Amino acid sequence: MHTPESIIKKSIQNGISAISFTDHDTIMGYKNLSPSSTLHGVELISGVELSVAHNNNEIHLLGYFINTECKRLQDFLQNCQYHRYERIKKMVISLRTQRIKINYDEVVHCARNSSSIGRPHIAYILIKKGYVFSFKEAFDKYIGQDCEAYEPSKKLSLSDGIQIINEAGGISVLAHPGKSVSKEMFQICVNMGIQGVEVIHPSHTQNDIKCYTELAYENYLLMTGGSDYHGEKPNDEINFFQMYHKLRMGRKDETLDGCDICDTLNITSVFKKFQPHSVINFAAETHVDKSILHSEPFVLTNVLGVHRLLECSRQFGVKRFIHISTDEVYGSLKNTTEEKFTELTPTNPNSPYSASKAGGDALVRAYFQTYNLDIIITRCSNNYGPFQFPEKLIPFITLHALANQPVPVYGKGTNIRDWIYVDDHCHAIDLVWHYGRAGETYNIGSNCELENIEVVKRILNILDKPYSLITWVNDRLGHDFRYAINSKKICTELNWSPSFNFKTGLEATVQWYKANSHLYNNLIQKTNLIPITVK
Repeated sequence: MHTPESIIKKSIQNGISAISFTDHDTIMGYKNLSPSSTLHGVELISGVELSVAHNNNEIHLLGYFINTECKRLQDFLQNCQYHRYERIKKMVISLRTQRIKINYDEVVHCARNSSSIGRPHIAYILIKKGYVFSFKEAFDKYIGQDCEAYEPSKKLSLSDGIQIINEAGGISVLAHPGKSVSKEMFQICVNMGIQGVEVIHPSHTQNDIKCYTELAYENYLLMTGGSDYHGEKPNDEINFFQMYHKLRMGRKDETLDGCDICDTLNITSVFKKFQPHSVINFAAETHVDKSILHSEPFVLTNVLGVHRLLECSRQFGVKRFIHISTDEVYGSLKNTTEEKFTELTPTNPNSPYSASKAGGDALVRAYFQTYNLDIIITRCSNNYGPFQFPEKLIPFITLHALANQPVPVYGKGTNIRDWIYVDDHCHAIDLVWHYGRAGETYNIGSNCELENIEVVKRILNILDKPYSLITWVNDRLGHDFRYAINSKKICTELNWSPSFNFKTGLEATVQWYKANSHLYNNLIQKTNLIPITVK
């Protein structure tokens, strides 16, 4: 999760002039930030989030424009903080009875820079220690409402919560109702004097947004959006600023439209419309096999497309351009003892794909040297995680195994790749964007080198599938033997390190594909995946 200061910086970059931090049961975030936010030119609106209950239903209330000196509010929040620490202590004790080796002091230490302690701090410790791979899994397995270690929080009544916010001179808003609030409960909140509703939230579907927009108009309620945004992933960033644009008073709904980066007219119109402060270029053609069969789309996207992005960035005054590249531009290591690639290693690509990426990298460097465009290049090892396109190794093998289809493995399966979980990659990119040095290249790897056959076997073990599914196929043309990169630079300069080990990350990823394989059925049928030639 990002600091409030970094979220204010993001707000400035995206043209937001006012923001509110609505922490659970505390206003310290607002009090600590208020002076610095004025210096940044951002109006910081006082806010708080309260957990209340009505007829055993948990409801969250947001309070905006509150008087933070209100005595009743301060007394209530002080009492909340005491009960929060007691609750966390009880939950840690319960987890220890389940042989989860965490202690109360390390959870408190984790929360030292937070305005308030809560279950997410326990979740963070569980992730760091390898018990789970995500916050969602932590809540689902250990600290969610139906879990053994769960300890209910002390809650106000709905009417008292609204009254406290009103007494503090604030506006009471029903938070993310799509998660837990029925239409009947919504009407009860309206009848009790709620003044607003959070229309747009990451958990809301398009139907939820439409429904609560209509209810807001019908009941003359203020519409808000964007709570629970912590800025962790690039995709969350897009979703948050979509929320902002959708909620601007007097404007039609706007979204960040998809666009082919090779389409000069459309790309130019996007830059003209949004006037971006920064560009983070993930767009690329990336499948090596496809590049061997049909190389032109790779040159168009990875070279010409990059050129068009750079030109628009130069013309429209972009302040920082982050280019996401690959370790494959360095070529192949010949054996397991050869030193890992560093940022000073010359590029030596061996496939049309890696050659096109190296060409794009060269253009990015040229725009730094020639036009003084603030650029940074990142070169990462093999990513894995949920939502990956099924042409990539881990989802490809997983989906084949789930369908009890032959699992193709190139050559002898001894080619080596370094694997990094997608969240670790995203965290690294965020650090580079905020704190990286202009004109530099940063390698991003997790020191997890495995032979392809080992990865395949681990997937089959997780799914309890037989090794007999493995089918040996003709090796790829010019198949690079080993990729391995030295990430010391980003670790030292930006204090980055990977949080996820491969064992935990792979198991969670495979289980995600198992639970969501239906999402890929039509995609696989409609996509021209590379045919496999069996020996």
